[in-house]
Amino acid sequence: MIMIVVPKVAFGYPDVGSLITGMAELVFQINNCVGMLIFPFMFSLWSFCNTLRNENSTMQYFQHMEENFYGLDTRTTFLPSLFVGLLMLPMIYMCGLTGGVKMAMIVNMIGYCAMCFDLISLKLQEVSRTGTHEKEMKKIVKMHQDALECTKLVEKQTSLVLLLQVVLCVLIWSFILLFFTFTGVRNSQSINLLVLFMFDTAETVAYCYSGDVLSSAGSLVAKAVYDVNWESQTAAVQSDLQLILLRAQRPVGVTAGKFSFMSIALFGNGFRNSQSINITVLFLFDTAETVGLCYFGETLFRERPVGVTAGKFTFTNLKLFAGIVQKTYSFYIVLKDAI
Repeated sequence: MIMIVVPKVAFGYPDVGSLITGMAELVFQINNCVGMLIFPFMFSLWSFCNTLRNENSTMQYFQHMEENFYGLDTRTTFLPSLFVGLLMLPMIYMCGLTGGVKMAMIVNMIGYCAMCFDLISLKLQEVSRTGTHEKEMKKIVKMHQDALECTKLVEKQTSLVLLLQVVLCVLIWSFILLFFTFTGVRNSQSINLLVLFMFDTAETVAYCYSGDVLSSAGSLVAKAVYDVNWESQTAAVQSDLQLILLRAQRPVGVTAGKFSFMSIALFGNGFRNSQSINITVLFLFDTAETVGLCYFGETLFRERPVGVTAGKFTFTNLKLFAGIVQKTYSFYIVLKDAI
């Protein structure tokens, strides 16, 4: 308010162009600030309306992020909720700005490398149309070497960042799948997770797509060399073309921690792995629940000659659990052979 609204409204502008620009910036900032405040305010308002309709319900205040802030009662008390909200708002803007700057910086660096390879391909196409002198060919060789060195430098600077992005993106997808599996869609928690999902997914897609563009641009250099009428060139030009072709055989791109090139295929594998993690967690949860019920039934049967049954068919005990595991494995073998 003090840094943006008051100077723009109270102290005027030197000309009409500055006035229009300042008002546009003010509208942009108001849109961002009010948009960030609307979500928790609307959910808190719905909770207040529900409290008015139902005397037994408790007023709930919602925050931008789900956390217990040093023991303060931010969910049911107004002043702690307001205090934490005012503290978290600038942090949320800072995190969003940092994420946007990181994405723009990495995508632009990768795009610059891809543009260098595209320029080399255009130069080689010009060679195939008009022919060239040995001096011009030497420049193309130098451009290709510089593009390769630039790509190596970008890959070195971004490798660990991209690895962290892929790993954390898979974890966020797994958390979101687990959340909707156990709780469904409800209140501000669902909105927060959906925002995280969209932002992280968009950022990962941008990196993977840029990596694909860079790899494609690097491979097109080799194709451009093949398309040059090398048999009609001089021996020196043919030697330079051979050097470019030899260098272009190696795959070009940025990697996630030296493990895999960033590509749309990697993005698909990451999403599939998040589903596998979700299924594994659900399997462990259901298995633990079944073991707990069987152990409780066996303990009860040992203390007394009674127990709990599974649909009146058999008593729940560890022997029943072992039988379930055996039958499940046998069913798996049958399905595997059938498929």
